[in-house]
Amino acid sequence: MKSSILKLKSPISVFLLLLLFLNACAFSSKRTLQLYEQAKKNGPYDAIIVPGVPHDGVSWSPTMNIRVSWANYLYKNGVTNSIIYSGGAVYTQYTEAKIMGEYGKAQGIPESAIFLDTNAEHSSENVYFSYLIAKEKG
Repeated sequence: MKSSILKLKSPISVFLLLLLFLNACAFSSKRTLQLYEQAKKNGPYDAIIVPGVPHDGVSWSPTMNIRVSWANYLYKNGVTNSIIYSGGAVYTQYTEAKIMGEYGKAQGIPESAIFLDTNAEHSSENVYFSYLIAKEKG
């Protein structure tokens, strides 16, 4: 794997894309489409951060399904070069990032494009620990 995979355009751009992702449901569908087109035009981004959601060990929740599927869509449409799934085992014994990474691979995202932050326990840590991974990868 090349260390330049996660070469950031700027940490702020990763944060803004995460903010867009987290707040997407707060926008109208027209505004969401505008923001997607803008991200597509400005991309590809080196990485996106997908924050975790607890897993019950039986099936994935609708929230996790949407997050992993949306990340897959962004990857396959060239908006991002890689995905950082972020989340520890906060409310259950299952590590959120690992579960999402497995679902991502099952949807066809190559393992080389998937990075895992298994330390985060809340949103601020999703950004912080994912930033550290991106920084480490150059």
